[in-house]
Amino acid sequence: MKKNYILLALFIAPFLGISQTNILDSDFENPTDLGDWAPGNASTTTITIDATNFFAGTQSMQMENTATWKFAKNSNNTIATAGNFTLTYKIKGPDSRTRAQVVVDGTKYNDKNSTVLMSTLPSETGADGETWYTYSADVDITDIGSTQFEIHTELVGTFYIDNVQLIQNSTLGINDENLVDHETELYPNPAQNVLHVNASNAIKSIEVYNMVGQRVAAQTGTSEINVSNIKQGVYIAKIYFDNGSVTAERFVKK
Repeated sequence: MKKNYILLALFIAPFLGISQTNILDSDFENPTDLGDWAPGNASTTTITIDATNFFAGTQSMQMENTATWKFAKNSNNTIATAGNFTLTYKIKGPDSRTRAQVVVDGTKYNDKNSTVLMSTLPSETGADGETWYTYSADVDITDIGSTQFEIHTELVGTFYIDNVQLIQNSTLGINDENLVDHETELYPNPAQNVLHVNASNAIKSIEVYNMVGQRVAAQTGTSEINVSNIKQGVYIAKIYFDNGSVTAERFVKK
């Protein structure tokens, strides 16, 4: 559906002053290499690439714990400027309490008080046909320097982890967003459960924002997004394309 780009920009300018920079983005699609991921304690945690269980793509990281409250870590990251960050990952396994933790120059953020039970998290069916849970937390980080991202689980057992991201949220004007006009249609609109995007270009990811600029949902590698867990109201869907461009559309959640 062709839209009037000038009117769209005027409408969303007060709300979409947010962009994201990926500090860490792990999808575990390298056939044999976990990259910079390592067990927190090699005597109690083993991590490997798994090609049977995956939320997206064809692989995930398997984390097997033989003791409680163990974790996997990625230490090859740097936070250069303080700000607000989103910590998120997909997880499948025993119904354990879990959390992401970031350690910046020795200071811990998102500590044990942020632990949640997996079954209370938003869930969706992964590419392997099974249920995955999405952990996500927005954290204000005031330190800069060498950064370690950790994924903690409470129970002994085998867990599968996919689509790990540490994203820095920053405030930008709409002109900095590479926002362009696209032949894009959202349906159904109003939407109740799943919002579909019909576009002429390949879609990289979809993000949903409320009217105060807060991101309330996100999905990568697909042309649809689950909006069943957000409140009724008016939202903006930002669609990122493989060619680097971005567009936005308004929709109603009923």
